[in-house]
Amino acid sequence: MVEVKYKNTVEQWVEFNIYKVNNSIENEKSVKIRRTLALGIGLLIGVLYCILALQDYIKGNSPIFSIILGIIFAGLGIFGYYHLPAYWDRRAKKLLKESFEKNERELGRNITVTLENEKLMIYKNKSKKEILLDSVVNVIISAEFLGIILSNDRDIIIPLQAFTSQEDRVKFEKFIKKCCENNKREKELMKENIIKEKEVVEN
Repeated sequence: MVEVKYKNTVEQWVEFNIYKVNNSIENEKSVKIRRTLALGIGLLIGVLYCILALQDYIKGNSPIFSIILGIIFAGLGIFGYYHLPAYWDRRAKKLLKESFEKNERELGRNITVTLENEKLMIYKNKSKKEILLDSVVNVIISAEFLGIILSNDRDIIIPLQAFTSQEDRVKFEKFIKKCCENNKREKELMKENIIKEKEVVEN
């Protein structure tokens, strides 16, 4: 049996949730759209000011002011395209930290996770719950913790230092990874079966 006793910190939950967000398909699409918009708007305004500069030149006026503004906005668009994601990450970390700090007492509860006979149990104070293996979606292993993403959003974050031995840690990691692989395989088979059923109906 593998038994792990620990308490979670705000920093662990922030890092874990940032990883989840940054690796979600929805977030990737959103970031791509916002970066493209920032670049497009900056370049568009820059081009408009260049057109104004050309009109000023034709009229015999100095185009310097419009050219400078055009360069500034185009530069801001390019700068935003490359640096906005880092800013969004910092802002998200700040907001998450503030949110978790309000519930620090909840996060700081004593937690025990046990793995025995391919059965995963979690104990929080006086509550006891079995983690359904088919709810394991993914596993995150960082330098500080092992995170288990569950389909019901009741994720688990276990500090690596909480494992009493390297053997227990390896055994636990292998088991969770195996659950992920099995669940992914089952989902793929379900999708294939649905596609086959649709083809049969259509034919």
